[in-house]
Amino acid sequence: MKIDATSETVQPQFQAAVARESADFQTALDSAKKKSSETSSNSSAAKADAARKKAAASHRADATFLADYVSKTPAQHMRDRIQQLREEILKRMGLSEQDLAAMPASQREAVEKSIMAEIQKRLFGRADNAKKNQPNLINQLDLQPFLEETKRLA
Repeated sequence: MKIDATSETVQPQFQAAVARESADFQTALDSAKKKSSETSSNSSAAKADAARKKAAASHRADATFLADYVSKTPAQHMRDRIQQLREEILKRMGLSEQDLAAMPASQREAVEKSIMAEIQKRLFGRADNAKKNQPNLINQLDLQPFLEETKRLA
């Protein structure tokens, strides 16, 4: 067998192989870039879609809150806030409305007074307003009707 290994015969074959490999490499590189671009655009699209959904949910929540807010009177808002505070205070005390109802009258009255004082403190920022004889709106506001209605609704 005769091997012709002169540069004139090997050089064109080598260049043809390099060209084939280069073309294959370039094709593979282009394919990888295209896949990366598609994945990146899909990822960006998914992120944008998630952001749109989050914004839409937030908008719906805001619209629901606003619709609820404008449908109520200030007195209803006050009752809702007092009810919320009452529930928080009772929970913090480890009591429920049923526990409170089952208490003896004197004990229940003491707990109710402490709840009312805490509600006034949270609503108006001062626990001792009712004790002072300073004429102001806070001292003139009687929360008892709100509390009675809140208990009745519970």
